[in-house]
Amino acid sequence: MKYVFFIIIVLFNNSKILSQNRNYLKKTIHVLCSTEMEGRGVDSKGINLAQNFIVKQYGDCGLLKYNSNSYFQSFECKDSLGKLSLSKNIIGFINNHIDSTIVFCAHYDHIDVCSNLSRELTTKLKCSIHAGANDNASGVSLILSLAKSCIKFKKPKYNFLFVALSAHEIGLYGSNYLLESDYFKTLKIKALLNFDMVGGLNSVSKELIIGLSDTEAGKYFSKIIHLVNDTSKLIIFKHNAQLLQSDATIFNKNNIPTLSFTTGITEDYHKITDTEEKINYKGMIEIHKLLIAFITNI
Repeated sequence: MKYVFFIIIVLFNNSKILSQNRNYLKKTIHVLCSTEMEGRGVDSKGINLAQNFIVKQYGDCGLLKYNSNSYFQSFECKDSLGKLSLSKNIIGFINNHIDSTIVFCAHYDHIDVCSNLSRELTTKLKCSIHAGANDNASGVSLILSLAKSCIKFKKPKYNFLFVALSAHEIGLYGSNYLLESDYFKTLKIKALLNFDMVGGLNSVSKELIIGLSDTEAGKYFSKIIHLVNDTSKLIIFKHNAQLLQSDATIFNKNNIPTLSFTTGITEDYHKITDTEEKINYKGMIEIHKLLIAFITNI
């Protein structure tokens, strides 16, 4: 009887945690997709609001500032018209005083109104706000949710670095700058996990696409992913080409052990229809569970 009671308590607690995670993911995406964020274009007022929101989440979670006095890593970038802008990666750290670090990345910028990156066909639609729920508020919400989980680990095996990358849409500037920074070069990286459009899991097929290299590290990661997937029952597709897309490209080609996660490009990509009500939050919870199992088993 005591054993049955214990199982009931565990199930109740797990259900409560999953509900809290779902609510947090939903709240985060809702904020990042608000009209005030203006689509989070690199040169918009809205992206400043997004930065402030992410910084507050880092602080509330207890992440350390990457350079002791700021979460921001600032750099210059140019848009397709050659306009110079100042942009910022946002970096937080969990220092478990271990020599190896797992890095989580997701770009938080999207596209400006009237951007030539819009896939809309009319000027009116192109010049409307593109909320970018799946691309990539979903990825940002996932790394923030992972931060809340990782900070609670009782016996962590790694340090954890969380990076919200900027200027992705106009040329992968944020990931390039991070890679070349003196700070990043000091890290001994066990794995870098990049998330780009992870909110569109098909409820029927449950297909999650993971970019993995054919290196020894990639083969090892693939083995662990499939071993721990029993808890989530996702259909895993290893797709090397995924490493040639998104910010994962920058790290993979520089021999950083990289995994790139996505639920795939949808019809709403770079359209005003990429909105928060289309996010599969249950699917994101399944991905979150898989990731926690993965990082605790490598």
